[in-house]
Amino acid sequence: MNGQIDAKPTKDFFISMLVRDISLKDAIGDLLDNCIDGAKRLRGNKSYKGLKVNIVATPMKFSISDNCGGIDLEIARKYAFRFGRPDKMEGTNYSIGQFGIGMKRALFKLGNEFEVSSSTTINSFSMKVDVDVWKSKTDDWTFSFENSEELEIKKQEEETGTIISLNKLNEDAITAFNDDIFLQELHNELELDHLYNINKGLDIYLNGIKLKSKKLNLIVSQKFKIGKWEHNFDDEVNVKLIVGLGSSDEQLGGWYIFCNQRLIVGPDKSRLTGWTGRKGDGVANYHHQYWRFRGFAFFEAEDSSKLPWNTTKTGMNTDSPIFKAVRLQMIEMMKSVINGFLNSLKKENESDYTGEQVLHEALEKTESMNIAIEENELKKYYAPDKSFMYPEPDKSGNKLPIGETKISYSMDKDKVKQLKKFFNVTTNPDLGKKTFEYVYDNEIE
Repeated sequence: MNGQIDAKPTKDFFISMLVRDISLKDAIGDLLDNCIDGAKRLRGNKSYKGLKVNIVATPMKFSISDNCGGIDLEIARKYAFRFGRPDKMEGTNYSIGQFGIGMKRALFKLGNEFEVSSSTTINSFSMKVDVDVWKSKTDDWTFSFENSEELEIKKQEEETGTIISLNKLNEDAITAFNDDIFLQELHNELELDHLYNINKGLDIYLNGIKLKSKKLNLIVSQKFKIGKWEHNFDDEVNVKLIVGLGSSDEQLGGWYIFCNQRLIVGPDKSRLTGWTGRKGDGVANYHHQYWRFRGFAFFEAEDSSKLPWNTTKTGMNTDSPIFKAVRLQMIEMMKSVINGFLNSLKKENESDYTGEQVLHEALEKTESMNIAIEENELKKYYAPDKSFMYPEPDKSGNKLPIGETKISYSMDKDKVKQLKKFFNVTTNPDLGKKTFEYVYDNEIE
C-alpha cells in the first residue's frame, strides 16, 4: 500500500482562510499599497507629482488603475501571483505591499473573476481568471497569461501602469459598494492611510473624487526648535521621531506613526503612544490644552517584514522590543512640549497672570512647514538637543489686584494686525486694552 497521506488543502478551504480576517476596506488598501510600491520603484523618495491611482467601486464593477511603472513580466511570471513571498524574490526596498499575500487575498475577497493588465517600459502582459473554473482544477494552482510580450520599442514612463478589474463581485462587495456610508468611510480611511503619499504629490481618486489630505504641518521659527531623535536598530529598522507644535485642533493633535511612509496609527491620543494619565507611565490624558501637540514617528526598513506593525497594517505590534523602546523615547520627547511649553502657555491665559505674554507673542511670528515636502528646509529648525525648544516665559508677573480680571481670546491674525495699526500698538495685551477701552467708552459710558 502507498504510505503517503494527501494533506494538500482544498482551494475552497484555502480561499476561505485567506480572506477570513481581512475587511473589504483593508483589501482595497492592499491593492493601493501595491500602487504605492510602484511609485517608490519609479521615484524613490522624490516627489510623486504626475503619478495617479484611480479606484472605481460600484455594485457592478471594481477596478484600480495606475501609471506607477507597471509589473515586470518576469516578476509576474515567477512571483507576483504566488501565494506567499518566495525567498529568492528581490522585493521593493521600503515597500508597503510586497507581492506576498495581499494582492491575491484582496482579489479573492472582492470577486470571483478578475483581470490584470500591466505594462512596464520594456514588456507587458494581460491575464483573466475565473475563480470558479480555477477552483475546479484541483491540483493545478497556476494562472495563465492571455498575452505577454517583450516590447521592441521602449515605452515612456507615463505610458506604463497596471489595471486590475473585477466584474463578478462577491455579495459582500456588491452590498458595500451600494452603500454611501461605506464608500465615505472608505474614502476617509484611504485618505488618512496615505496622507504622506498624497502630500508627496500622488493623486488618488475614488469614484471620480480626488482624495485630499490635511497637511503634515509644524509651526516653526528661530524661537521654536523641533525636537528630533533618530536611532537605527540592528541595521534593519531606522526610527525617527519629531515633536513640535501645530494649529490648535482637537482632531489633528496627537502622534502619527508611519511605517515606510504609510500611516499605521494616528493621530493617536491613547496609551499606545504614551497618553496614560497621571497614574500611568506616560503623560497626562489628551485634552484641549494639548491640541497643539504634534508627534511624528517614522519607522523605515528596506525589508518591510522587519517593521513592528501587524500583518494587516492596521496597528503596531506592542510586543515588539523595537516598539517598546521607541515608545519610551516618545514619552520623553512629549514632556518637553507638554510639561514645558503647553503648560506654560496655559499659565499665560490664566486670569491672575500679569506678566508679558511672551509665548503667545512668539507664536504669532511662526511659519507653517509641511514635513512631507519641505524636509530639507525643516532641518534648520531642528533643536541641537532632542527636546523641543521654545522661548523662556515671563516669570516676573504678580497676581492681579483684587477686583480685576483677565480677558483672553483668539482672533484672525490679519484682523489683529489691522487693529494694531489702527490703535498704534504692537503687542496683543496692549491691543486688548485699547479695544476694551474703546468699546467701553463709546458704548457703555
